Amino acid sequence: MKKSLKNASSPRLLGPDVIRIIAIYLVIHLHTFSIVNDPGLLSAFIQKLDVLSVPLFVMLSGALLLDKQESYDKFFWKRCLKVLIPWIIWTIFYMIYNFNLHHFQIMAEFFGPDISLFYSWIHFFLRVFLSSFWFLPMIFSLYLTTPLLRIFVKNATTFDSLYFIGLWFIIASVLPFLFNNPLFPIWEPNLILSPVYYSGYFLLGYVVIKQKIFKINNLFVLILIALFPFLLSLLPFNSRIIHGSATGFLYPGTVLASVFFFIFLLTASKRLEIYINRPIRKIITAISGASFGVFLIHGIFVEIFEEKIINFLNIFHGEFLLTLTIFVFLTIFVILLQRIPVLKKLVP
Repeated sequence: MKKSLKNASSPRLLGPDVIRIIAIYLVIHLHTFSIVNDPGLLSAFIQKLDVLSVPLFVMLSGALLLDKQESYDKFFWKRCLKVLIPWIIWTIFYMIYNFNLHHFQIMAEFFGPDISLFYSWIHFFLRVFLSSFWFLPMIFSLYLTTPLLRIFVKNATTFDSLYFIGLWFIIASVLPFLFNNPLFPIWEPNLILSPVYYSGYFLLGYVVIKQKIFKINNLFVLILIALFPFLLSLLPFNSRIIHGSATGFLYPGTVLASVFFFIFLLTASKRLEIYINRPIRKIITAISGASFGVFLIHGIFVEIFEEKIINFLNIFHGEFLLTLTIFVFLTIFVILLQRIPVLKKLVP
């Protein structure tokens, strides 16, 4: 997740770093917004944008990975193990934390007189492993299918890619949103179906970057299209289709908003690059490089901050302060861990 869209000899591009920073900030805001009892109107509107966080990450991963040519062993060693090892280690940390915090609930749910101790711990591990980090099973399953998708994009025409994306959009987005029945179910975290449901975003990132089918360069038009599904929700109409089209990661409005917000961030970043000096650029790169580590540990720290400062935040309507505090604190913490040879494996 740290490679930029560049050749070995060309400078690192700003766009991917900006996308990572915006996406991880939205992830933290998503998980802190519900803590505050009386958020302000602006924060409530930004909360609607939190749904863009996961699509941005997935599209960026597709843009960075699908164009590369690597052997299977090199790919799995570089990509999959890089995610799998910290995922396992932080699962154990989360198990210890939750066991101490919710001891009686966990004992009642996973441990019993008729259940073996080994099975109980395995069950507890798998629950935390697959549910506390639902994004990781999803992105990991996409990584497993990446070598196959690379074969597709290498031989696919632009029409082939658009046909694939069109089918995905109808089957995984439009029909579940409109009907939500057993035939077209709304997606829930699922290791097996994740590559199907999120492959469209994965391929969209590649198509937007490499095939450049969306050639709008006007920043105002791009951000207006990106915000359009969320602005619709402000209209005084009692309609689920109008108000709910961008309330899920895979809903039609979210797909539209994600694509154009992704392009907006890339376009704006490209124009800003010439105005950013080297020290600022290094800071942006460091913050971006900490995003995966921040994602891994933010769940525990959100609970800690909630317990320590929630009363202050509710009094002073500090929902922005809460999100910004957690974001800054965790980013600095992860950057420091990355400077320690042994511990940097925990937050790659």
